[in-house]
Amino acid sequence: MNRFTRPYALLGGAVSAIALTAAMTVPAQASAATGWNVAFQDQYGAASNYSDYFSVVAPSNDNIWAFGTTNAAEAGLPAAEHYTGGQWQPVTLPSGLGDSVLYAASASSADNIWAVSENGLYALEWNGSQWSVAHTWQDTGAQITGVTALSPTNVWVWGAGGYTGGIGTWHFNGTTWTEVGGAAAGIDTASAVSASNIWAIGSDGDNPQDAIVHYSNRSWHPVSSPALDNAMFNGVLAVSKTDVWVAGEASSAKTSPVLTQFNGTAWASVTVPWKVQLDRIASDGAGGLWFTANPAKSPGTTWLLHRSASGKWTKTVIDPAGSSVFGLSLVAGTTSVVGAGNVATTQGSAAAVYLHGTLGS
Repeated sequence: MNRFTRPYALLGGAVSAIALTAAMTVPAQASAATGWNVAFQDQYGAASNYSDYFSVVAPSNDNIWAFGTTNAAEAGLPAAEHYTGGQWQPVTLPSGLGDSVLYAASASSADNIWAVSENGLYALEWNGSQWSVAHTWQDTGAQITGVTALSPTNVWVWGAGGYTGGIGTWHFNGTTWTEVGGAAAGIDTASAVSASNIWAIGSDGDNPQDAIVHYSNRSWHPVSSPALDNAMFNGVLAVSKTDVWVAGEASSAKTSPVLTQFNGTAWASVTVPWKVQLDRIASDGAGGLWFTANPAKSPGTTWLLHRSASGKWTKTVIDPAGSSVFGLSLVAGTTSVVGAGNVATTQGSAAAVYLHGTLGS
């Protein structure tokens, strides 16, 4: 899923014969045979609403947050749910946020969580006891595409230009917000090894998401490699300084997957056994990776692909048809992975949290 294609566009016309009940924990529904289940779902408001979660963070197996919107197809309110062990609970957000989508989130700890609105132009901060509006932007019509929180005094907010215009790249040092230009100006999303080693999807100035940029020595600079040429990138994951992954598709064919790994010295292409558009990436906690993907022959269908530490690939097809997974996150300290997305209903969709593994109680 291209960051500049509204996520709900993938839902159009999706129909399922399964009627879902709002705000409930449900049994296996994704694909139990491969270990993925729907852990929680909620259809906010009318049955025709396209309720979605787009991002999830998991500081521990009994502390997980999911973020999205009550209705992505029309003007919807920001939505968030919090798992505290045993149950999911709706989150009280600051008043006055208006119609907006909580699109991306990041957590450096259980007491430092950030969520940003794609179209509402604000950043929210959780300090361990309450949510507050940390900053707002006034660039009407622009978008926010990501956030990376390294500590309460080191937060990056990304707003790549795309096709609707973006807010640019901003850094918060605990006191002041500063816009950062140069190679950082077109960043869509990023993944950090540390505060001084950040890898990001950027732009060469002509097209969005067509470049990789790196933060080191207190500055951003573009990365060059034949393995990174002629691609549009959707996902980046920095596991360590010698293990960085970027995923997407060839610029000339959106169903020709691109997967490239950096080993600390050089970039190398990795073969993907299916014709898919690769999107988000998450570690599996055991040396392997999970990807969200959209297959060439089944538009509107989401696959979850797994590449083990040994290089073996498997896939999970998300059911029912039209359901989606947009964001992935490893549950810190475990081998469990959670996904943010939706489950298609007869009229719309229910926001859903997908789970591979177990959660604490």
